[in-house]
Amino acid sequence: MQEPPLCCSASVVFALRQAIQIGRNDAGMKDWFANDVPMTVERV
Repeated sequence: MQEPPLCCSASVVFALRQAIQIGRNDAGMKDWFANDVPMTVERV
């Protein structure tokens, strides 16, 4: 049964994407951006 860890890992990706979007909005960057997984420190 491996479903709960998979759901938890997906929520981390969505939270990081939302945090990046909020930071970009604060900086005046309203354009689309790609975020590929795995989301390493270098990519974020």
